[in-house]
Amino acid sequence: MVSAIKVDNPVVVSAAIAVAAVVVVLGAVWQERYKAAFARQDAARHALQDGCLVLADGQFPRVNQIRDPVALGVHRAIALSGDSTAPTYIPRDQDAALRECLSRAGFILLVGHSTSGKSRAAFEALQSVLPDHLLIVPRDQGALPAAIDRAAQSRKSVLWLNDLERYLRPGGLTRDHITRLVAGTDHHRVILATLRSLQRAEMLQSQAALGDAAQLGTRQVREVLDQAHEVHLDRRFSPDELDRARQLTDDLRIEAALRHADEYGIAEYLASGPALQRRYADAWDGPNPRGAALVAAAIDCFHAGFTKPLPKRMLEELHEEYLAERGGRLLLPEPLEAAWEWATIPMPGTTTALLSPTGSGDFVTVFDYLVDVKQQTEGPRRRISASLAATALAYASGPDALSIATILDQTDMAVVVLDRFGNALRWNPFAEQVFGPHELGSPPSFLTAMGEKDGMTAAGIIFQVCESGCLWEGTLEGAGARVRTQAMPLTGVTGQVTGVVLFARSAPDDFAQERLALVEEIGHLLNAATDLTEGLQEVIDVLVPRLGDRCLIRIESRQVSVPDIWPADAPPEEILTPTLMNATNWCDRVGVKSAIITPLRARGANLGLLALGSTTRVLSLPERDLISVVASRVELFADNALLLEQQAETARELIRHLLPRYLPGLDGLDTALRYYPGHSTQLPSQMSSDWWDIIPLSAGRVAFVVGDVEGRGPRAAALMGQLRVLLGTLAHAELPPAEILTRLDEWTQAMTMHSESVAPPIVTCQYLVYDPWLRQLSYASAGHAPPLLLHEGVCVELDITEVGPPLGISSVDPRYKEVTRTLPSGSALLLYTDGLVVRRSNGSKGGLWDATDVLLKKLSAVADAPVERIADAATIAVPGDPDDDMVILVLRTSNHELDEVVRTFPAEPATVAEAVTLVSSTLSTWQIHDEQIRTASSLVKELVTNAVQHAVGKPFAESEFTLRVRRGAQSVWVDVFDQDLRMPRLADQGEPGPTGLRLVGQLAKRWGARPARNGKSVWFEISLGLGDVAGS
Repeated sequence: MVSAIKVDNPVVVSAAIAVAAVVVVLGAVWQERYKAAFARQDAARHALQDGCLVLADGQFPRVNQIRDPVALGVHRAIALSGDSTAPTYIPRDQDAALRECLSRAGFILLVGHSTSGKSRAAFEALQSVLPDHLLIVPRDQGALPAAIDRAAQSRKSVLWLNDLERYLRPGGLTRDHITRLVAGTDHHRVILATLRSLQRAEMLQSQAALGDAAQLGTRQVREVLDQAHEVHLDRRFSPDELDRARQLTDDLRIEAALRHADEYGIAEYLASGPALQRRYADAWDGPNPRGAALVAAAIDCFHAGFTKPLPKRMLEELHEEYLAERGGRLLLPEPLEAAWEWATIPMPGTTTALLSPTGSGDFVTVFDYLVDVKQQTEGPRRRISASLAATALAYASGPDALSIATILDQTDMAVVVLDRFGNALRWNPFAEQVFGPHELGSPPSFLTAMGEKDGMTAAGIIFQVCESGCLWEGTLEGAGARVRTQAMPLTGVTGQVTGVVLFARSAPDDFAQERLALVEEIGHLLNAATDLTEGLQEVIDVLVPRLGDRCLIRIESRQVSVPDIWPADAPPEEILTPTLMNATNWCDRVGVKSAIITPLRARGANLGLLALGSTTRVLSLPERDLISVVASRVELFADNALLLEQQAETARELIRHLLPRYLPGLDGLDTALRYYPGHSTQLPSQMSSDWWDIIPLSAGRVAFVVGDVEGRGPRAAALMGQLRVLLGTLAHAELPPAEILTRLDEWTQAMTMHSESVAPPIVTCQYLVYDPWLRQLSYASAGHAPPLLLHEGVCVELDITEVGPPLGISSVDPRYKEVTRTLPSGSALLLYTDGLVVRRSNGSKGGLWDATDVLLKKLSAVADAPVERIADAATIAVPGDPDDDMVILVLRTSNHELDEVVRTFPAEPATVAEAVTLVSSTLSTWQIHDEQIRTASSLVKELVTNAVQHAVGKPFAESEFTLRVRRGAQSVWVDVFDQDLRMPRLADQGEPGPTGLRLVGQLAKRWGARPARNGKSVWFEISLGLGDVAGS
């Protein structure tokens, strides 16, 4: 963008120009959709001959031989549950009129929004009315003559012109062509075309502002449209059409579209138009601003008249302007490769914002729905910058080049396009005012008559720009003129510099130039600043010593200034108060000869102040105006920076409340945690969505959870928080790991089924239950990376043979399976999310597997180290900056056996006392306090009595129960296992019956029941407070 000479002021281009003879291409279609369709067809079915669609045997098809509407340019529909076929056609109110027109032959034109269903309605009407007609489908305007000749040779033929504007460029469809095909009564020939309604409206705009050639081209377009019988198709479905759609809800895609019928048309929703538009709009403030800039550049190139597939190299040159306008580096733009990946990722089963029509990786086209939205937003007069037009001109050819060049003729600055040899290729009207008239095809005189002051001539500058490929900016003087000039290289499709475009206007006075340069420099520095203090310091470094030798900027509680400039008795916050209105006295107090002071405000609130002073001279009125402009830039920057800081702090606070706040003490385990929210390529306000949890269970067992929700931001974080709460509830219900994941999967599917997002987020999760006394690990995985096992100097992935799909994406029973392993004594386990191995700019050519290998190698060196050291080593093991959230959870098993007593008794009343005695003696041996022993004995008596009274399953003589007592650092756990599958419950208040369980609930710290092999376990926990262990 040539902002130094105001080239960034957009040029308002008349919509009528867009349809003139040399400008008709400005309204041409966004993509050569047929190329994309043909590239997708099975080679055994369709091919191209003379640019027209033919069958594999080289014959032109009949209408009924083309069964897939996508082959004729119909938008693909969203794919739900793996269904990628075209949805069932919903009859439209205009079908009868359309089919009546087809039966009479002639030129029929369907007009409607880009995704109103025009092409599908035309396809279905052809299949119904003219199935045996020869179908002639030219790929583009170049194939139109051959297509017309072939259609005229048949008495029954259909010439299919989807997106008619592509065929209305100079040399395209004319009134004579139409007359040749449809005039007469001895045949039944049809021209069936579609046209976007906004494009039609622009084509019929007033011709008053056009030149003679442009008016001639527009009249030719009108003559073509006047020959057509138009059928208009609304974007929104009528009540009758909606009723017909409701009868087809067996197709889940139609059912989904009906849920949004109040906002969008059915066809519009099925083509993912609104979803793509939201995705594009959200990308600016999300993780893909560079991808959005590429799309914005492609849309404006279309508006400028570039109708052929757009070179990716051209969009890469242009998109930086759009990033700079939106905030530059403050947006934290993603790498270019990631931007292209985002821009070309299709919505499920449909299209992309940018797609390659020929399968080539060097060209793209833009989805016409985005073009329609831009036209609706900006109306018939569009704003195109001269710098964009000049860059696009270097890549364009034929009618496209003529259309783009017309934009340069409308700009209010001199625009001169030169080839490598200095010959003038373009000389706009304003250039005649600056440099005088000139004939194209020869070097202009100013190349030798003008140049830098005491430097190169203009010809030398042109040569330098062509050789270096770098931008030049400066002032050319000579021949009685002085012009501010920018020379920009034109690279073209090949990447080689093919010429130079000059932007120029008469140079202002010296101070105005310096002022413009200073404001631009500050703007660039603020765009590049990563935080508030850095940006304010950059501003001061520019202002001092250029304008003064004293400067201060204060924003809220932060102050940046040239050191030691404000005396302690003159606090800067008093500068604007009424008590210091006597400027002379104030200047004396702070030791400056003059000063310029301005408040900084944003959205009606005071942010702070900016003060510039000089100890040697009196600052001028123009300098005062300059500081006012600088202050406006600082205000905008500071307001945005403070808002980002506030959003970032809000995000951090929310995440702090969504995740556990501390690591609990665990028996038989040492633990360490590292949690790093990803932020390097995204806005700091984007909330994290990885999570972890440690959930103490009964009998001293503990559950560990690590999960990852795809994406970042409020939606992903909210889903993460809901999943964590639900999982914790299921874990406390003592459900097996596989069943917990199954229920999470069902809940996730139900939550995302009615989401506005077409594609549900991918959610991975791993749930593990560890028993420290048995060193037994039970786990189930939903698409998550396996834990790492560290033992005896080696780190390997834990052998997990059963990994289910991620949560919420499978349409069938995912069948999660539980696996059990026994961990070696003293071994460590490392759980992590993919942010640990997915790094940005690590400089290697390898992928995820290489990163995992590096991680395993680095961790093997610390396999026997303390858990904190292992966590630190894992954090830095993989080269590169983390590009995603990262959770690292390290667990190490104890080398010591934990205290446990287990004994099985016959289920007889006499054994109750034996069980009580066993518990009492065991706790005494463990030196537990007498009060805890009495409590435990009473509770064991109640639980064992219940087990004996309700013993079932085997004959009474063979019934038995098992008593298990465990001691941990803070608690004693007692389990009574019996063969009765029925779970106990507390009797309601006033309900007759035994009250033993109520006693257990009152005396125990916790109690409960859980399923066990061949029965259940009823358990309780007694807390061991300080002094509860005798002699401790």
